[in-house]
Amino acid sequence: MISHVDDQRAEDQEVEEQNLANETLAEKIRTRRAKVGVIGMGYVGLPLAVEFAEAGFEVVGIDLNGSKMDSVNAGDSYIGDVPSSTLAPLVKSGRLMGTTDFSAIRDFDTVNICVPTPLRKTKDPKIPVPASVVTAFRSTRSTSPGRPNRPASKRVSSNWPAISTARCRTSW
Repeated sequence: MISHVDDQRAEDQEVEEQNLANETLAEKIRTRRAKVGVIGMGYVGLPLAVEFAEAGFEVVGIDLNGSKMDSVNAGDSYIGDVPSSTLAPLVKSGRLMGTTDFSAIRDFDTVNICVPTPLRKTKDPKIPVPASVVTAFRSTRSTSPGRPNRPASKRVSSNWPAISTARCRTSW
């Protein structure tokens, strides 16, 4: 009986911590203090990163293509919809940067995955590409902050629905 009560208390505490984390995230988003991550800096990711940066967020883009990240960090756009004249000031101000280092995810408050989702002949999505991003994300957070014995994969998967439904009002 005591074990069951202790388990329930631990679960209640975990729910309370999650509620507090969600409130904190909502406040960070509202005040533009959330650090935004964009994985995949192609024709979807780069414009999204620019929009977040223009709205006042600090944004870090991750892409495996080092030359793309070099271009981003130089303020040179490789996407026609994003003029270099828009990108360069955001990079210079420190609101937007690119990296190939997936460990940067540790510092993100939100993650936007903008990687290709190839389709099968039947028009069903092939999930390995997005799934590999999630696996890489989980591997960068091997344990939960402040709770070194608790695997992050449980925390990450329980946080994602809350994070993905968080609303972000911006000026665009």
